Amino acid sequence: MQGDYFGRKAFGTIQGLAMGVSGLAAMAGPVIAGRIYDVTDSYRLAFLIFSVMSATGCLIVLLFAKRPRAPEVAPAPAIVREEALREEA
Repeated sequence: MQGDYFGRKAFGTIQGLAMGVSGLAAMAGPVIAGRIYDVTDSYRLAFLIFSVMSATGCLIVLLFAKRPRAPEVAPAPAIVREEALREEA
């Protein structure tokens, strides 16, 4: 999907950045959620914050990524078409 939206040239860079951000979020998320629980005695605010952040990320990708185009199919050479017509007759 990343290759379709952003092109194959940038795939490695985007994948590296996405994995880096994902790793940092995986490390920081539980710590932040735990701190919020300690202060509020509920995980509700933590889940709300993380949900809003996730939805914002999805919107950014949908709004700023160029839509992938359907691959262009080259027409068959004329020789192949003529042979197919002869076979049908």
